[in-house]
Amino acid sequence: MVDGIYTAVITPFNINKRVDYNALKKILNIQNDSCVDGVIILGSTAEEKSLNLSEKLKIIKVAVETIKNKKIYVGISCANLSTAKALIKKYEKFEFDGYLLGTPYYVKPTQDGLYKYFSNIAEFTGRNIILYNVPSRTAISISPQIIGQLSKIKNIVALKDATGNLEYTKTVLDMVDEEFTVLCGNDDMFLDMLKIGAVGCISVVSNIFPNYPCAVMKQYLCANHNSALRLFNKYLPFIKSLFLESNPICIKYAMNKVGECKNIMRLPLTEITDINKAIVDVELEKIIS
Repeated sequence: MVDGIYTAVITPFNINKRVDYNALKKILNIQNDSCVDGVIILGSTAEEKSLNLSEKLKIIKVAVETIKNKKIYVGISCANLSTAKALIKKYEKFEFDGYLLGTPYYVKPTQDGLYKYFSNIAEFTGRNIILYNVPSRTAISISPQIIGQLSKIKNIVALKDATGNLEYTKTVLDMVDEEFTVLCGNDDMFLDMLKIGAVGCISVVSNIFPNYPCAVMKQYLCANHNSALRLFNKYLPFIKSLFLESNPICIKYAMNKVGECKNIMRLPLTEITDINKAIVDVELEKIIS
C-alpha cells in the first residue's frame, strides 16, 4: 500500500542554469531528516521537461545515494509509449520503489488508449506504478472506470489525484478496493481529500516545510480534527501563494528565501513577478516569524 506524505522535489539550478547537484543533495537531506514517507523526483515540480537524459540519470543517482529508509518514486510523463519504455529501461539500473506515471499529454487519447498505455507499461516493469491524473497539464483525464480496471493490475497501486474535483475522487474510491490508494495531488485540498478517503499527499509545500503535512495527517488520523484544521488553515494562505504562477515558480522563490536553492528557472518557465513575490513574502513571514 502506498500512503503517507511524499515530497515532489524541485530541481535546483545554478547561475549558469545547470543542475545544482550540491543544492539537490542538501534538499534531499532535509527530506531525509523529516517525517515524510518518501520523495518524488523528476515530476512536474522538478521541471522534468527541461532536463536532458544525462541530467535525469544523475538526479536519480543522487537521490538513490542520498535518501535512506524512505521511498523514492521517479516521474515519467510522455506522449509516446516507446519513449516511456526507453526511459524506464535506462532508469531500471537504479534501486528505487517505482514510477509516478502521468497521462500522455497533448495527444488526447481515448479512455481505451489510456488503459492500453498504462497496462502496457505495467507489463514492461515489475516496479510499482502510481498513476498521475492532472488534466490541467495534460488536457486529458483518466475516467474512474478506467482507473478501476487499471487497479486490478498487480503493480498499479495508487493514484495521484490532481483533478481538483472531490466528486471525481469519491467515484474513483468506489471503483477500487482498499489496497489501491488515492493520494492528494493538490496541497490546498489535502484535508478535504483525507475526509473522503485519500491516504496521503504528494506535496509541493513539503519542499520547504516537510513536517507540516505529516502533522496535519497525524492529527487527522488521531481524530484530532480541530487541531488538524487549525494547522491546515495556518498554512493555507502560504500554500495558495505557491500557485499564483505555474508550479514550481513560486516554491523555488520561497526556497531561495530560506537559503535552500537559487531562484533560477529554465525557459519557458520564468522567475516569479515582483507582485507575486510580495504576496509570497508576506505569507511566508507569517509562518516562520
